Amino acid sequence: MSRPLGTQIDHVLVSDDFSVRRARFLDLPDTDHRSLLVELELHDVR
Repeated sequence: MSRPLGTQIDHVLVSDDFSVRRARFLDLPDTDHRSLLVELELHDVR
C-alpha cells in the first residue's frame, strides 16, 4: 500500500491512564523523518 508523499503516518497510542498535554513535530538534521515529541500527563491511578 503506497501513500502520497507528505502523508502523516506517525501515531502515539495511550491508555486512559494518560492525557496528551501537547504534541509537535521537530525537524532534526540528517534524517528524512520528522521527530514526534509528545508530552503526556499521568492521571491519578490509585
